[in-house]
Amino acid sequence: MIRISVVLMAMVVAACAGGLSQMPGTPPVPALMVGHEDAGRAIVVEPRRKLTIRLPANHSEGYSWFLSPSDGPLVLQGDPFYTEDRSVGGARGAEYWSFIGERAGTQNLHFEYRRPWEKDKPAARTLDYSVNVH
Repeated sequence: MIRISVVLMAMVVAACAGGLSQMPGTPPVPALMVGHEDAGRAIVVEPRRKLTIRLPANHSEGYSWFLSPSDGPLVLQGDPFYTEDRSVGGARGAEYWSFIGERAGTQNLHFEYRRPWEKDKPAARTLDYSVNVH
């Protein structure tokens, strides 16, 4: 009986030491969701946890968010996902950008809201996030 308790305790300690490693059969850890109102604030995310940034957008006017290249611990997870709020006139919606923190460190994310063909015009809006993975 004592041996089983020691083995179970060792498994629990090993699972905790692995950060967000999950035991088989447990639901995934939900993504940390932040929005445009969180720009400029320090954001902390655990390694291997998904970070999703929700940015208001209106693709019907030709605008999209663009992410400036930057080095750091975050890895972009596919292309951004756009949803449209059909209950609101003007086809307003949001873009969702998802990242995974691959290792400890800090990365700055700089987003520009602009029309892709208007390269010589300044962005209609910019947002900056400082993300600390640890």
